[in-house]
Amino acid sequence: MEKELNSINSRRKKFSSKIAAFDTYEILNRNLPSMDFHNHTNFTDGKNTVEECVIKAIDKGLNTFGFSEHVSKNEDWMKEWFVRYLEDIETCRKKYSEIDIFCGIEVKVDDDSGNLNVDQKYIDISDYVIGVVHTYPNFNSNNDIKLKGLNKKQAVDIEVLYNLSVLKNKHVNIIGHVGAIYKKYHRYGNLPLSAFEKIIEHAGKAGIAFELSGRYHQGLILHLLKLCIKHNTKVSFGSDAHHTNEIGLIIDVLKRELQ
Repeated sequence: MEKELNSINSRRKKFSSKIAAFDTYEILNRNLPSMDFHNHTNFTDGKNTVEECVIKAIDKGLNTFGFSEHVSKNEDWMKEWFVRYLEDIETCRKKYSEIDIFCGIEVKVDDDSGNLNVDQKYIDISDYVIGVVHTYPNFNSNNDIKLKGLNKKQAVDIEVLYNLSVLKNKHVNIIGHVGAIYKKYHRYGNLPLSAFEKIIEHAGKAGIAFELSGRYHQGLILHLLKLCIKHNTKVSFGSDAHHTNEIGLIIDVLKRELQ
């Protein structure tokens, strides 16, 4: 057990150093990252195995790759696959030494106090935590008729409220796909940049990295980068890949939008 904890702590330090060391200004000069910290496998809603994802990441030219499976407080579901998830990642670490592989989790926020929908023991054995808004607390679902009836200001306010609550949790390392729920379930398009800025500013103050999402931030990357620079907010890079052909998407989006 002590050996396992030492390994986890070592990887956490390495993860933190990779996030902290990347000079956001350099991205504007097209010194692009070779890392992707937001990826899913067939242990949850992805289509491919851990090893298939690692092979694709290497083929894509990445030197750092992070898995971030969805988790929850459903213990029967979690215990059925999570140990195998860890084992498969460890096997790939030994087999593919040319790439740094990290084991993360993606966790939704449960309320406006920042409580996360996962038991602490899963946080303790993960290398990093991506905190996200997946559903708005106090509504039955994202298809709730009352939610669909919100005007733009109300919709923005609730998106900001729960993203800021993610930043209250001391275990969160990255705030993921900000604005995704607003964009998917409201009719107003992208979250306004003023709302993004408020979240980015608070992330900077909390020392939490803001994820640039290849899936959800297309067309916004340059604006979000500049806001992160303005507020001295660390940046994480995530494709939110659910298939191997999406791995490294964030790098492709960066290349395209920073031309």
